[in-house]
Amino acid sequence: MNKSLFTYSIISFLIIFFFGFNFLFSLLGNILILLFLTPILLIGLAFLKINSFKSKFKVCTNCGSTMMGDSKSCLYCGSNFSEFENNKTYSENASSETIEIEAEEIN
Repeated sequence: MNKSLFTYSIISFLIIFFFGFNFLFSLLGNILILLFLTPILLIGLAFLKINSFKSKFKVCTNCGSTMMGDSKSCLYCGSNFSEFENNKTYSENASSETIEIEAEEIN
């Protein structure tokens, strides 16, 4: 008989004898849970990293070029980003900002 097979059978017999089948089932269950949940955790971390990477991009409202970083002005056209961020004003009354559109049939 193979020596390693004999050793593993003795070890498994001792584990079952001392801890019972409940230990063996819980050990196998925990290993399967780790095998299934680890990829889900890694996918979640990758999703968070991609979203944080996307938040670092800036799009120039003057020329439309995309840049990454904390620069104060556009590298291509030279427009200032802080001017555009400061000019963002929002109306308190949103209904006054909406546009009414009427549909017409075209013959």
